[in-house]
Amino acid sequence: MNELLQQLANGLVMSSLYLLLALGLSLVFGVLHIPHFAFGSVAVLGGYFGLVFINRMGFPIWISILLAIAISTAAGILLERLPYKNANELPPLNIFIISLGLMTFLNNTMQLIFGPDQFQVKLDAGGMIKLGPVMLTELRLILILTAISITVATAVILKKSKLGTAIRAVAENREAALLMGISIKGISAFVFGFASAVGALVGILYGGLYSLVPTRGNDLIFFGFAALVLAGMGNLMGTIISCLIIGIFQSLTIGYISSHYSTVAVFVMIILVLVFKPMGLFAKEVRR
Repeated sequence: MNELLQQLANGLVMSSLYLLLALGLSLVFGVLHIPHFAFGSVAVLGGYFGLVFINRMGFPIWISILLAIAISTAAGILLERLPYKNANELPPLNIFIISLGLMTFLNNTMQLIFGPDQFQVKLDAGGMIKLGPVMLTELRLILILTAISITVATAVILKKSKLGTAIRAVAENREAALLMGISIKGISAFVFGFASAVGALVGILYGGLYSLVPTRGNDLIFFGFAALVLAGMGNLMGTIISCLIIGIFQSLTIGYISSHYSTVAVFVMIILVLVFKPMGLFAKEVRR
């Protein structure tokens, strides 16, 4: 029983990573209708920024994290302004190709600068915390609490603030939002900047928990999109539940079968679900 509880706790850690990824992806896709496949690479790039500031320059951890987030936010706005500038006027296939090309460019650039070796971000949070029969490192607990905090804060902003109202208006009808005086460019820049900031935090925490390599973003983006597809677009609570399902299922597969089959097992599960629920488990029904 203790082993099962430990695996569930490990699954909660994985779910927290996927939730932060899915949150950023959901905002970009829901508001701007862009499948941002480069988002995983942006997250890893943020992790490398943290690595440089912490490991190589010796800056204090919190200052390094803030600097990495700030640079990643600026990079996200730059992406929205340059490669994705006219994305809403392009055919879906063109946007798909731009996104994949951007992912490849970022991966190769990171490989050129940092090489193929694995590096771990030194976050100095490896102490063990005992929660009943479950053992978690300080960093894993920080990750869980961070995911909860950012998700709750995002939900509150979207539901209760003028900015959230503007974001939802742009997501539902860009033309009507423009007629209401909402700055489409401003909302687009904010969404990309915010998503990139969250991505940087994911990259730093992932680099502290595991390790960074230039192509790690490919794995991260697959699980982020998997969570969105499993949940169905436009449902925050559904996304949370789907991340829990994926993370816990993956952890149980690693613990009781083998880590070699964890990714395959997750995608087989998702395919089986989509056979019976093509729009996702929690997609909102559209009445015609």
